[in-house]
Amino acid sequence: MPATPLRFLAPFLLGLSLTMPVWAQVPPVGTEATFDVATWNVEWFGNDSNGPSDEDLQFERARQIIAGSGIDLWGLQEMADEATFSRLLDSLGTPYEGFLATQSGQLRIGYLYDSRVIRLRNQRHILTEFNFEFAGRPPLLMEADVTLSDTTLQAVFVVLHMKAGSQRGDYERRRDAVRRLKTHLDFFYTDVPLIVLGDFNDELRRSIWANTTSPYAPFNEDTTAYTMLSRPLDEANLGTFCSTDFCNGSTIDHIMISDEWRPFYQDGSMDRWFELVSVFPGYSRSITDHLPVYARFERTAPINTSRTQAPERPTANLQAYPTPFSSSLTIELEQPHSPDRATVYIYDVLGREVAALAVPPSGRVDWVPPGLPSGVYLLRTSDGRTALQPVIYRPR
Repeated sequence: MPATPLRFLAPFLLGLSLTMPVWAQVPPVGTEATFDVATWNVEWFGNDSNGPSDEDLQFERARQIIAGSGIDLWGLQEMADEATFSRLLDSLGTPYEGFLATQSGQLRIGYLYDSRVIRLRNQRHILTEFNFEFAGRPPLLMEADVTLSDTTLQAVFVVLHMKAGSQRGDYERRRDAVRRLKTHLDFFYTDVPLIVLGDFNDELRRSIWANTTSPYAPFNEDTTAYTMLSRPLDEANLGTFCSTDFCNGSTIDHIMISDEWRPFYQDGSMDRWFELVSVFPGYSRSITDHLPVYARFERTAPINTSRTQAPERPTANLQAYPTPFSSSLTIELEQPHSPDRATVYIYDVLGREVAALAVPPSGRVDWVPPGLPSGVYLLRTSDGRTALQPVIYRPR
């Protein structure tokens, strides 16, 4: 029988390529042996007027990527249509579950997860008092049980979508939001397994605004309590923002963990999912202008390794007395102190800054609360690496 000319097979092959389950071609990044998390900004997902022009194609490709990923928990940004997100959950079917923010405007943040691994305990917005600093998208916190091989962890997750833009005002809002977030996490979630993931809209080594100090410096410098897993991507100039399919823009999508997760982290597993650009030609035009960023965690913590020995948390380098106090609080800063450590910030228990005190060379300053209510207040030096020092104010 003579061979069939290739030109007659071409229409059939083209039709087959369009109907094949593309998820089978998606190279999974999660494994059965690990707990896998990812963050992904899916540009204007479900919006007819913004983002990729073909909404059906964006939906189908996003579904294929999630279904084929092997990821146990996704932190999502730019969910622009609640009905489309619900349709995504329905199309993925069991065991996927998820929810969206209630206070993040048109571009919502949210979670999508494998319910065999994650059991939701609670979810809520935090730091809603600082809506401006967080660009109308206050962090979305989830408390959940994470099922591992030999234990169940009660963990906390936080999804962020920080203020975008490379102007000074954008930078200052990110910087201020980070300061509020760190104070809140330090105070309420010390000794809790914590993962923060999202579109941070800035880099870690330096800011996209004027190459100045990164707004995430407070977390970068507190290496005892936090690890920016995505720091190596930043240092290698591996962009996660994709103005083209080269994805050579800024590294602005990040995952950060608290020290409780360090024994579980699989070294070197943090990466951007660049292979998707080859699987889906025209990725940045048809799906999103961000790459997913993911990390893997062992389901059993290593035993007797140096990674399980977290360094001791730093103690405060200041003293404050008396506590409780009724009129004036004396604050003494450990000597010597450098000029960049010569400020003491004071916060209420919601993380709101109520005072910033310049400390003179003597290292001593007095604080008289300006009509504040009674309660607990928290002190921290401007290096950001000292422990929060609580004091009690009880006005007469």
